[in-house]
Amino acid sequence: MVYSGIVKYEGADIAFQFDEHKLSLFPSCEIFDRITRCQIENLPCYTYEKKPISDGYLEGKVNGQPIFIHFFFDPMGYGTSRKNFIECEITIYVKKFTKYNCDFSFPAQNVNLRFGSQQFHRFLGLIPRYEISHDMSEGICGTIKCNIETTKYMSCGIIDGVNISIKPSYSCTWSATSFSFCPELLIEVSEIRNEKHLLLMYDAIRKFIKYAFMRMNLEPDSFFIRIGEKITGEICTINTTKDDNEKEDCNSFFTDFIPWQTLYKHAINILVKIYLNDWYLDNLPRNKNERIGVSDITISKDAAAFENEFSKCFPQGLPTHSEKRILAENEVEKEITPLLEAAQGRKKKIYKGFISHIRNDALADKIEYCLNEYEACIEWLKSKIANELSNEELADKCVRIRNDIDHGNKKLSLDDDIVIAYIMLRGLIYAMQLKRMGYELKEINLAIKCLFYIKGLAP
Repeated sequence: MVYSGIVKYEGADIAFQFDEHKLSLFPSCEIFDRITRCQIENLPCYTYEKKPISDGYLEGKVNGQPIFIHFFFDPMGYGTSRKNFIECEITIYVKKFTKYNCDFSFPAQNVNLRFGSQQFHRFLGLIPRYEISHDMSEGICGTIKCNIETTKYMSCGIIDGVNISIKPSYSCTWSATSFSFCPELLIEVSEIRNEKHLLLMYDAIRKFIKYAFMRMNLEPDSFFIRIGEKITGEICTINTTKDDNEKEDCNSFFTDFIPWQTLYKHAINILVKIYLNDWYLDNLPRNKNERIGVSDITISKDAAAFENEFSKCFPQGLPTHSEKRILAENEVEKEITPLLEAAQGRKKKIYKGFISHIRNDALADKIEYCLNEYEACIEWLKSKIANELSNEELADKCVRIRNDIDHGNKKLSLDDDIVIAYIMLRGLIYAMQLKRMGYELKEINLAIKCLFYIKGLAP
């Protein structure tokens, strides 16, 4: 589909055309130069040095319709541009866009947001069984049967001052020529204050689902906004670079999500953290197979995710230290203190630095402590891949390779023990997050097993 309308950029209204992949802007000559060239200070002219089109985001209004489109692209991209006597054109290739249509005014009360996906059947426990009649003389006839027990599992709370509840639901349509059953996550919000509030809520729900499935390549098939019985709006996010999404196999024994029957108990707590941007998601793999893939990039992301979660679980640092360590730290401090008191200038600063680092917790100590502390939570994962490695060895391997990479020593290949150590670290991060939200041991065990019980780690 092709959209046309107006974007506001560089203080001007600029006409656009968008074909769901390529965004074309048609500015005036003056705006064209302002967008694509760098002006020389104190001179009425431009250099030929190009500058980025924007910070990677533009918003457009579609002509004649209540539809807005948010365009996302490479923030360091320059696009392509051409200028002649007749027109100026700037072309940007869009990576992702969000389209929304809201046929209601703000603030809106008692709003239902419905996140629908054909990958939700087993996640929500809504697996239909179709019985189709072979007599097609009057169109398609039959019945749809489904156990809807899980629709009772609701999570409730307050986000940003408004009441919210989350529970499974579904939509079902049947006509003479077609039928469909779509599982949905129903989010009931007492009030949506404005457009920004709506989009923040939508983004938080998307990220919540990605976290529950431990992968980034999952977007809603539909996201409808209802007020009463009427559909009053729709939001959708589309990646222009297509992922290889497999259709859910409801008969497979492999899972790739935390089941709603487990997740719902503290789901609202996770959603609140995500809404407030207080939940680390940058290390989530793109798809489920990459959960057991390790590279230079993922090592840095996983290490950062662990440090982030550790700071939330243990804001005061490691809770306990061995008597041997405490004794060594005290002895070193006693040795350095007289040198500090007698020193001046640069030497004094160096000694102060030594003392400030005496009791700093090394990353290896943090990882080893948490592997011990949460051992019962990740016991199944360790039994599958890391039985022959001690927690101390796992921590050491995580830190050594992370330090190598952060210091620019790029690794062309990673040995098996490093891959194992970082898969364990991913499971540990999830266990720490779930326990901090209030999940019990058996629920965390189930979550870890569901997320990692894929073909690569199956018996």
